Amino acid sequence: QEAIQALAKRKRLLESEKEIIQQKPALDLMAETKLFREDVFKRRYRAKRLPGH
Repeated sequence: QEAIQALAKRKRLLESEKEIIQQKPALDLMAETKLFREDVFKRRYRAKRLPGH
């Protein structure tokens, strides 16, 4: 239940940031979004590199 709420919060955050960037493309990503993207990239990389884990 807590994980679902965290996921919903993350989705709302990303959607609102997407709208802001569409309105003002020169703006940079928020630090939290950068960390989230980095974490996703690392997880995908590890999954490809270590298929047994």
